[in-house]
Amino acid sequence: MVSTKEAHPAVTVAVRGSTRPIVGRTQAASAGYPKSLDLFHGIRYARAPLWEKSQPVRLGEPVSPTARGGDGNGAGEYDDLCVYITRPSRNAESEEERRGGGGKMPVVVFFHGGAFNFGHALDSDLKSFVARSRRDIISVSVGYRLGPVGFGPGRDERREGSESEESISEGGGERNEETGLGKLNLGLDDQMVGLEWVRQWIGAFGGDGEDITVMGIGHHMLRQPSQRIFRRVILESGSPTARSVLSARHPRTARQYQEFRERVRALGGVNRSNITRAGDAVWAQGERSLQWPFQPVVDDDHHDSSDSDADADSMIPDTPLHLWDRPGFVPPPILTGFCSHEGITFIPPDVTATLREFFGALIPGLDLDALDGLYPPGMYPSERLRIVDAYSHHAYICPAFHTAHKASLLGRRRPHPVYLYEFAAPNTPNGFVSHCAHGPVLRPPGGVPLGPGLADVGREMMARWERFILSGDGDGDGDGTVGRDDVWPTFKTPFAEDGRDGGDETAGLLLVFGQGNDEARGGTSPGVPVRTRRMTGREMDVCRFWWDNMPLSQGMGR
Repeated sequence: MVSTKEAHPAVTVAVRGSTRPIVGRTQAASAGYPKSLDLFHGIRYARAPLWEKSQPVRLGEPVSPTARGGDGNGAGEYDDLCVYITRPSRNAESEEERRGGGGKMPVVVFFHGGAFNFGHALDSDLKSFVARSRRDIISVSVGYRLGPVGFGPGRDERREGSESEESISEGGGERNEETGLGKLNLGLDDQMVGLEWVRQWIGAFGGDGEDITVMGIGHHMLRQPSQRIFRRVILESGSPTARSVLSARHPRTARQYQEFRERVRALGGVNRSNITRAGDAVWAQGERSLQWPFQPVVDDDHHDSSDSDADADSMIPDTPLHLWDRPGFVPPPILTGFCSHEGITFIPPDVTATLREFFGALIPGLDLDALDGLYPPGMYPSERLRIVDAYSHHAYICPAFHTAHKASLLGRRRPHPVYLYEFAAPNTPNGFVSHCAHGPVLRPPGGVPLGPGLADVGREMMARWERFILSGDGDGDGDGTVGRDDVWPTFKTPFAEDGRDGGDETAGLLLVFGQGNDEARGGTSPGVPVRTRRMTGREMDVCRFWWDNMPLSQGMGR
């Protein structure tokens, strides 16, 4: 019998200026993981008192054990402010050769999804991603604070003298006498601190801190630093304009903040248990209606849409719609896309609301007559599927098209490519393609695909993701198909700047992965691994509607 120590031998990384090496473990190559990997899990990148901004931690700096366990150097349980690094194993000879040639591996920094309330840094199997890449890359998954700790109202500075607050949070928050809001969007601040930490320290692991691609699920690219830390961005089932980004002063946000604080006080004051219980209760109130609490918010106290460099402390100084249009903004190369039925994941099977009732509550001010006309009852076998289709377009599909559209328009002035995809392989018994259904195909858990057809789909996706990470070019060099489908056309918007039709025959092209495959739902059809299609007239119609109504889901909803 092979011992754990023998199966996972230790590997160390020396840190300049520190006597404490970083200790990881080596995972041998296998059928699921074609490369031997070095894993460095749970390395602390920052520390943060409750509801305060995180402060970076030097690599190798001793850190006292956290409440969740661990030895202070990263080994131990998952912790919010930790990174998880995966690289191809490197022996002393190859390390020396690589350094002699000046080569460093491109870096992928991954942020997990989970509606900013759930999930953790190990949700996606990045070991599979690194092991299946034909060129060496290094991945870093960054944890960040969630729920009311990462996206709540912070401390109420109007209520002074709270012994329980002071007992677990050192220092003072930024006082706002009118609203009592503390520091906002702390989870996004964690992400920025994590990115900067990676840029500074990833060289010790063989990564290139000047060649970073950000990859994530859900909302991302909400914050654009004055000095860009990353070269490229991969937005999977997400967009800066996905769902909603309301003001901290919006009535819904303010109501949820107040409800949270009242529940914490009723439970006996601020401590970790009460924060969790109060946060869970407020989440439950908005879960079924999709009026989710504890989301990124526009920080109105720092709002100044005329100055792109103003108020560096604000993570979201303006609505994402306005940030797209700021003078001088140039997007990085973008790879983005969606799954065919994103909304099926979120609309409860027993929903009783009508389409009008559901969206009337979710988006006050929406033209419900126009909505009814765009999603007529005769098109759908049930009212729920009307809501599913509309929510898919509102929350994920049209925001993905919007990102591609805006980047394409900006690319006409300063070329930066944008690539768009649809993932179309059903993963539910009823044949729907749910939110993030592509994840287990691109990054199969345990490295084991769900079927031979999906393995082909995964190879086609991996080739293009890898090519994009290496060069910002999505053309790829597909393994299983030939002809024009082996390339990925850059997305050229079929809309003019005013939203009207304005494209030529090359406009609106995107790739579709896995169409016709049914293996994830128990079938045997391999489908078509990859093909090119054009944005449909129906997609253009629904996107016009949802783009016109995006302001209702941002800022103060006006």
